[in-house]
Amino acid sequence: MKILYCTFCGLALLLLCSCTSAQQKTPDMKLVMGVPAGKVKYEKISSEYLSLNLISSTQLHAGENASLIFSLRNFGSKELKIREWHKNEPDNIIMYLQPYLPGMKAPDPDAWIEINDITESKQRFHYPLSLMPDNQVMVTKKLPFISKIRISPGKERRFFLKAKLNLTSVNLSSEIIILKVLPQTKGDQ
Repeated sequence: MKILYCTFCGLALLLLCSCTSAQQKTPDMKLVMGVPAGKVKYEKISSEYLSLNLISSTQLHAGENASLIFSLRNFGSKELKIREWHKNEPDNIIMYLQPYLPGMKAPDPDAWIEINDITESKQRFHYPLSLMPDNQVMVTKKLPFISKIRISPGKERRFFLKAKLNLTSVNLSSEIIILKVLPQTKGDQ
């Protein structure tokens, strides 16, 4: 009888504990990784062994959603740490554009227009990026204005474009790129 009583008390206690724990609400938690922008002053890094290049096609079609892919490559022999890297990858590059007018051989140094598509969220975060020797990170940047351009069949428009890292710790720009925008393909009209 004593064993039956102890077993009954144990089961009642187990049932009571499970009922009370089911009623407890677990707090909602949000895990955010990185350092908020503006909280840390980042040390300058040499860009001697870094390159920023366009690796996607320079030929686009008007009326389409267009993106360009850039590569940030470490061609040095040592690991490179960029502690200021933006959590939202496209925020790491700013693009500058200007029309390529007939007769131009080079862009006008005072005519660059910044294409600003940086995410304006409540808080922007940074986290460290490690680039091993002969390694790269790719960043995709959208060109929303290409979808709004209309070009007559048989014609084209050209633009000068350059990209620059949007970091205070690394000063690096791409070479000048010439973008060619062709008319819409027949299937998209």
